[in-house]
Amino acid sequence: MGGERGCPVRVRTAVAEAGIGSMIGRAGRGGNDLDYLAARVHGRRGRMAEKERLDGLCRIDNLPDFFRAVFPETECRTIHDFQHRCVDELAAELAGLRTHISGPGGEMVGWTLVRFQIENVKVLLRACLGRIPFDEIESHLVGLPADLALDSLRLAMAESPEAFARLAPKGLVRTSLEKALEVCGNDPRSFFFEAALDCSYFQGLIIGTDRLAAQDRDIIRHNQYSG
Repeated sequence: MGGERGCPVRVRTAVAEAGIGSMIGRAGRGGNDLDYLAARVHGRRGRMAEKERLDGLCRIDNLPDFFRAVFPETECRTIHDFQHRCVDELAAELAGLRTHISGPGGEMVGWTLVRFQIENVKVLLRACLGRIPFDEIESHLVGLPADLALDSLRLAMAESPEAFARLAPKGLVRTSLEKALEVCGNDPRSFFFEAALDCSYFQGLIIGTDRLAAQDRDIIRHNQYSG
């Protein structure tokens, strides 16, 4: 497949050269704690908007009341505040789960969390390429555990795409950026870097899914193709 100005967008991905386990080897440190997982699933079910609660939310006719109904303990003033709270809660929940699941399942949960790191990299990359002040994009970053944190200020202020890649964390992120630079170094638009990051991430999901037990694999594929 080709891009504009004859620049191909097909990039050999970081995951093609390293297994998902080696790329995200932090998962599953605590083994399978089934009691903890059952409690978390039960708690999550209790917070889901279904049946009567969903009907109630649908009847709310203004955003402030809707925000308070979903997050009564937090003041969300704008749609951005609300969306950011939803994303932060999901990232925090995944971070907690990954330490209680071992093996390929734990690796998959950990890999899912990497998605948020990649989205943070995209925000910082756009700031770097567009010379956008850091304080204008900081609120768009997702809070992540220390092992997935980025040197956000230095990345946003990097002088060039090459400098950005050098400052990026080793592994999936840096390798993907470097490979995009090899192909499209003369046309450093964010699209090519973001496509390389996405390609590596989604390839990792495929590899991780293939490593799961057959029953878990079938559930994922059924949900993927029935949606």
